[in-house]
Amino acid sequence: MDCSNPDADFRILHRIAGVTPSGRECDTVSGATSRYEWALQPRGFARGASPDGVVFCLAALHAGSG
Repeated sequence: MDCSNPDADFRILHRIAGVTPSGRECDTVSGATSRYEWALQPRGFARGASPDGVVFCLAALHAGSG
């Protein structure tokens, strides 16, 4: 869905790239009601988390979203 679509449920307030998502990245983003995150998972002999994640801090546009 296009970001300008009037039926969109959320608006992206802030994007944080190159992180290992911790679940707290959006705590200080004013107006953020939820977040969407993803991170690459290590494979093979890799150990530990990799800072290859992206977090989107979101604001609900409609009551009941988030």
